[in-house]
Amino acid sequence: TVVGINPYVAHANRGVFGLDADDFKPERWLGNLETVTQMDQYFLSFGRGPRNCIGRNIALVMLNTLIPELVLRFDFILINPEEEWTVYDDVFMYQENFQVKVRERMTRNAS
Repeated sequence: TVVGINPYVAHANRGVFGLDADDFKPERWLGNLETVTQMDQYFLSFGRGPRNCIGRNIALVMLNTLIPELVLRFDFILINPEEEWTVYDDVFMYQENFQVKVRERMTRNAS
């Protein structure tokens, strides 16, 4: 028997990720080891088993390097913060009406 599940649906499992599973809360991954281990077992963004993404490790290294650097160097401002955006889930997830202005942060001298 072949069983498949959409990762978006698995990541919305309130029994695993909490009652606020639909909310963006990265700090949930800083909880106790037992909870984080359970969530990690349900984290399917790169697939599971013998056909999982072969680029997973390099992608995670890049994300763990790139995201902090972007947040450190740039400000991200929603152009229309009152306007709701729509999330679509096809092969990949994408958003509509999500417009952001990116501005380089001014750096301070370390003196």
